[in-house]
Amino acid sequence: MELIVTDINNNIGPGDIVGAFINEASIDSKDIGNIDIHNNKAEVEVADDVARQVIDAMDNNKVGGVEINIYPKNREDLIEGEVYTYIRKYKKLVELERIEEMERHELEIKRLSPREREEKGRAILHLKGRDAGKAFGNKPMIKFIRQKPGEELPDTEISVGDLVMLSKKRPLDDDNPEGTVAEKTKYSLTVVFDNKPPSFVYGKGLRLDLYVNDITFQRMLTALDKVKKLDKFRGVLLGQKEAEWAEEKIGDIDWVNQSLNFSQKKAVKNSFNARDFYLIQGPPGTGKTMTAIEIINQVEQTAREGAYGSGFTEELGYGILDVEALLGEIEPMEYGAIEVKSDVVYGLIAIFDADGNMVSFGATGDNYNRIFPAIKPGTYTVTLSFMGTVVEDVVNVTADERTAVELMIND
Repeated sequence: MELIVTDINNNIGPGDIVGAFINEASIDSKDIGNIDIHNNKAEVEVADDVARQVIDAMDNNKVGGVEINIYPKNREDLIEGEVYTYIRKYKKLVELERIEEMERHELEIKRLSPREREEKGRAILHLKGRDAGKAFGNKPMIKFIRQKPGEELPDTEISVGDLVMLSKKRPLDDDNPEGTVAEKTKYSLTVVFDNKPPSFVYGKGLRLDLYVNDITFQRMLTALDKVKKLDKFRGVLLGQKEAEWAEEKIGDIDWVNQSLNFSQKKAVKNSFNARDFYLIQGPPGTGKTMTAIEIINQVEQTAREGAYGSGFTEELGYGILDVEALLGEIEPMEYGAIEVKSDVVYGLIAIFDADGNMVSFGATGDNYNRIFPAIKPGTYTVTLSFMGTVVEDVVNVTADERTAVELMIND
C-alpha cells in the first residue's frame, strides 16, 4: 500500500522516514518498500497489514524534527489492509486446525487397534455395503450395515453430517473413498459420496472411520480469499460496522410450511428484517434447509401477489436478494407440497418424479410424519423404507396444495 507523507522539507530523506517508521510505529524494515520524495511530499510503500499501524503512530508525529501528516494514497486501500490482516490471521488459524485435526485422527488410527478405535466410538467394523440410490445432484448413496443379520451398530460418535472414510484392509491408503453421513439408524449408516466409490465398498469386511476431509479446510481458505470481494457486506462480516435492521418489522406471515418450530419461524422473520444479510446456522438435523425453503416460498408468495420492484424490497426486507434486479422479470413459480404420514420413526422417505429421478428425500420425525415443500406440480412416486421393508404410493401434486400420502410399514 502507498502512503502519502506531507509537510516534509528538503532535509528529510528516505533514511529519516525509514527510521521514524521503525522506531515510532514498531514495524520491521522489510515492511517498507520504495520511497519517492518530491515537492515536500513522500510516497512510501508499506506492507498492507502494517499500514494502519503506521498511520496511527505517525500522523501528526515528527520525522527529522518536522511534524508531518500521513494518509493512504487510495483511502479504500486502508480497508483492504485491515481485510488483509484479517485474512492472514484466520488462514493461519485454519491451517493450524487442519493440521491438528488430520494428525489427531491419523495418529489414533495408527496407534489404536481397529477394535480399540471402535470402542472409542470413532470407527465401525465388520460392515457390508449395499446400493441405496441417488441423493441430490445424482450423488451415489450406500447403506452400511453389520455383516451379521439384524445386529445393531455399536455406540459411536459418528453422526449425520460427519465426514467418514471407508476401507477394507489399510485405513490410511490415499485411495480410500470419503463421504458424508446422510442417515443414521440403530442398524445402519447411509453415506453420500461426491463421486462413484470403488467397487469394494459394496462388499463385506469393511471399516468405517470418522475422519476429516481436507476439502473442508480448503473451502474455508477459499472463503477467506473471497472476503476482499464482498464490498457490500464486508464491514458487517468483519465487525467494522454494526448490522442494520428494518425500522418496521415484518408482521404476521402466512406460513407455507406449518410444521416449522419457533426458532425456524424466528429465523425466517429475522432474515426479512435484516438490511444487510442474515446468517442461519445450526448443527445437522435442526432444519436449516427447511427454513431456507420457507424463506424462498415467502419471497415467491410475495412475488405472486405483485410485490416486485421497490415494493419487493420494502415489503420483504433487506436481507433477501432482489432476484428481479439480478435476473430480470421473473414468472412466479408454482409449487405444491407432499405430506407423508407413516407409523415409524426415522423411516427413509424418497420422492421420485415420473422419469425416475429422485427430487427429494428425508426421514420421518418423532411424530412419524414429514412435509416436503416446494414440489413442482406433477406425478410422483413416494417410497418409505424401514428395516428392509419398502412401501410406496403414487401421488399427483398440484400448485398451492399440500398432497397427503399415508405409507404404513406395519399394515
